[in-house]
Formats: sequence, C-alpha cells, structure tokens
Amino acid sequence: MVDSGATTKFINKCFITENRVRTRKLKEPIPLYNIDGTLNKDRSISEVAMLQMQIGDHVEKTVFTVTDIGPEDVIVGLDWLREHNPEIDWESGSLKLSRCPEMCSARKTGRMEHAATARDTGVRPTACRPWEQSIMLPSAP
Repeated sequence: MVDSGATTKFINKCFITENRVRTRKLKEPIPLYNIDGTLNKDRSISEVAMLQMQIGDHVEKTVFTVTDIGPEDVIVGLDWLREHNPEIDWESGSLKLSRCPEMCSARKTGRMEHAATARDTGVRPTACRPWEQSIMLPSAP
C-alpha cells in the first residue's frame, strides 16, 4: 500500500514471523503514533528488516520498520514517495516510476493497488489472518 500519511516504510510483523525474515534490533525503540496523534498499541518500533522490494519491474533493496500494520503486508510512506517522486494517476490507480534514483534497478509502471505488497513476490502471510488459515478441499473430511 502507498500511503503519503505514513512517514516511512513499514512491514507487518506477522509477515516477518511467518516468513522467518531476519530482523535487526534497534539500539533505542522509536515511539509509534497513529494518524490521530495517539500512541499506537505496539507503543514503539524496536526492529527493522532489510528486504528487496519489487513493484512491477522496479526492484530495490530497502529497510522497513517492523510493526503491526493491520491487514496490509507493506506500507510505503512519504520517505519513499519523496525519494522516487512517482507519477501517480489517482483516477486509473496507476503509478509510474520514471524518476527513480540511480540505486533502483528499473523505471517502470505498476498498479498502485498491487504495488509493494508481499503478494507481488508470490509470498502471502497467513497466520495472523484467521480467515486465510484454512484451505477447504473438495471431499476432505
């Protein structure tokens, strides 16, 4: 999910746990506030993860802060938007990465609703989402 109201890049701690992604503890936790200014239920961010992120053909290595972000796997926020300055067509829901920094490996177009989610990588977290935990098979007991 692309969110200009988020200050940085976040990854769901459920995704981290389920996919056994290695994280690094921060020396000091960072207080975490909700959009309304209240302290988040997790209270602070204490770890980060370095991952490769892909949006369409755009690939980059980046650091995500790890916290509970509800139903989203990943949120890319204002820091990423400022760095990449994508062309966003809100009407069609498309995002064009034509002004990426040199460190990015491609400058392509992607769909916003699919951008920067774990589903793009073919990995889908499930354990923290009870409605996705079971797979019903025909004629299974």
